[in-house]
Amino acid sequence: MVLIEAFICLISLIVILVLPEVAFKRSKKAAMCSLILYFQIYLLLFYNKEYKNMFNLIDVILLLTLIWLIEHRPKQIMLIKYQGIVEFDLIYRGIVLSSFFYFLLFRKIYIPISLEISIHSWLIFLGLTLGIIVFNAVIFIALGLLKISPCNKKLKDVYLLFIYMFFIVVPAQEIIFRGLVYKLLQQIWQMQWLSLLLSSLIFGCCHIKYGGWKFAFLSTITGVIYGLIFILTGNIFLAILSHTCVNLVWKLFFTKKTKN
Repeated sequence: MVLIEAFICLISLIVILVLPEVAFKRSKKAAMCSLILYFQIYLLLFYNKEYKNMFNLIDVILLLTLIWLIEHRPKQIMLIKYQGIVEFDLIYRGIVLSSFFYFLLFRKIYIPISLEISIHSWLIFLGLTLGIIVFNAVIFIALGLLKISPCNKKLKDVYLLFIYMFFIVVPAQEIIFRGLVYKLLQQIWQMQWLSLLLSSLIFGCCHIKYGGWKFAFLSTITGVIYGLIFILTGNIFLAILSHTCVNLVWKLFFTKKTKN
């Protein structure tokens, strides 16, 4: 755990050093402290032991509130904002992190994660991730939602985008939808595939604002794939990695198709 903490601090420092001055909307110290604190999401997952705790009514209310916040952001206090690549809103990310402390540390809702990954799990990850990238690319282009564009981002920007996705955006979404929402639905119905479909549908609906119902539908299918990776491997880390890879492909090699 000490090594993970040291790695988190190092990544935070590199992000602060790489970002230009214009990206900081408040002080650098505030930004760095906030990043280090937020990156503790991974430590929360690794410290999270296999308890058998069940969701209660308060948990359900808090989880529904968290999902609502994804769609309706509160007033923003932006610490970092850089060219559509990286942004860090203190209020929203603070609420997300606080909720994870509650669910993972206080309530001890277990979400399995491991860095010891078998070849079989890697094959599942690779097959499903490549499959959903190709499937989504074909459908998005056919529907006229996206078009292929050459990657013209600098190496520095690619690095920042990866850190933003892997440490900030994706783990939060995977913990919420593949971890908490899926486990809650499992507790209610005890039907694995129904829980997978419903949690993916909720995930898709939270993407309506990015591209309407077509985008939400495709996000639902993508959510099913992330869920399958989580279920078949028993490891939320591979779902996070898959989600990060998919997002990077869209950000680097595709752009929204403008209407003439």
